[in-house]
Amino acid sequence: MDKVDHIQHIEDLLFTSQADLVPQILRGILKNIAGNRTITHVSIKYDGSPSILAGNDPKDGQFFIATKSIFNKLPVVYKNFYELTQIKNDGLRKAMMYAWDELSKERFEGIVQGDLLWTPDDLYHVGNTLRCRTNTLSYDLTDLHMLEPDKTVGIAWHTGYVGDSLKTLRVADRVFIPLSLMKVSNLVNVSTYALVKDHFKPKPETELEYNQRIDFIEMNIANMPIMEEAVPHLKKFFAGGHEYVNSAFRPLLEKYVAAYYKDEFDARKSMNGKQRVKDEHYRVWDWMNKNIRLLWALHVAYNELVELKHDLITTYDSSAPLKAYLPNGYYTGQEGYVVKYRDVITKLVNREIFTIANRLN
Repeated sequence: MDKVDHIQHIEDLLFTSQADLVPQILRGILKNIAGNRTITHVSIKYDGSPSILAGNDPKDGQFFIATKSIFNKLPVVYKNFYELTQIKNDGLRKAMMYAWDELSKERFEGIVQGDLLWTPDDLYHVGNTLRCRTNTLSYDLTDLHMLEPDKTVGIAWHTGYVGDSLKTLRVADRVFIPLSLMKVSNLVNVSTYALVKDHFKPKPETELEYNQRIDFIEMNIANMPIMEEAVPHLKKFFAGGHEYVNSAFRPLLEKYVAAYYKDEFDARKSMNGKQRVKDEHYRVWDWMNKNIRLLWALHVAYNELVELKHDLITTYDSSAPLKAYLPNGYYTGQEGYVVKYRDVITKLVNREIFTIANRLN
């Protein structure tokens, strides 16, 4: 089944066979910001839960709602209210019941997936503002101008599916928004609100700078397959946020890898287990050492990509329809953005900010 489950961070694409697409994706994002959205689509990655799917079963035409359990080997869906009452988790059961009450009123074409942002139980006021609390963030809903917010359910739709059965669903080219949405029900589709407006286009000199930075990233991308066993080490090492000079890169990477494998070696009880760790350590460092120049260049590209990603996130945040706040009340940007460039889906997320946000919860 083709599903939207784990979406790679754009910087992590550098460690995959799609690394050479990263500059194209970035240029596509710039075109998207400028108003050309024919190839690159960008949407907000809302901090909602649970993920809800709704539509009609292709086999029998019956309406259903589901969580990601629809993607199990044996799909789990709910086709009537009684089935929802059998959900054991109290919070999930209540959220799904609220969703059913509104979604069952809608007419669906295809199957749609979205993130539940709020039910009436999740709303609260801060002064004159109306907010909802999700997993990590709180959203200011004041600008949505809802007449009776305490009767609403908010869902951010992001993916459409088609298929001959629930087991053969595949991602569709478009999202199937329920036809009567915002007209006769209390269902608020956050995704319909404009994301990027014309006056948020970057200045010509900024766009030129962005393109020069993309050229720099493209020049430093390692044009080689990355050893699978080395990928998790490189991700963690690069994600440290340090900019190593060329002469320091090799010894610091070697020290990092050696420390990891020492811990692994010490944790193994059997001699065979310890030997396997030693063998893997030798293979990984031998490969890294032979490709150290290309890895240093990739490290440079990675750091520049992360910085550019943060600048692009800031541009999108300035036009996002809902302001987002950390648990301590401080204003922050959105959780992130999902980018669909042709057939590639990736995401832009400020990982440092949301590491802090998760610690505050």
